[in-house]
Amino acid sequence: MPGKLKSRWIGPYVITSIRSNGALEIQGSPPNSQPFIVNGHRVKVFRDSSELCVVQEISLRMPALSSI
Repeated sequence: MPGKLKSRWIGPYVITSIRSNGALEIQGSPPNSQPFIVNGHRVKVFRDSSELCVVQEISLRMPALSSI
């Protein structure tokens, strides 16, 4: 063999089903792409950091002290 064969997955993929043996059925980002089965140990999770958490800001006031 003249060189090593390389395979690259391009684009985001969506997990469509998880099998009992740990295999994953994934599908590419185009909705018409054909799903395929991969070993679950070979898949790395990608999380987009822009949607990691939502922060809500609430303004608080100091309570008024009443004289006793």
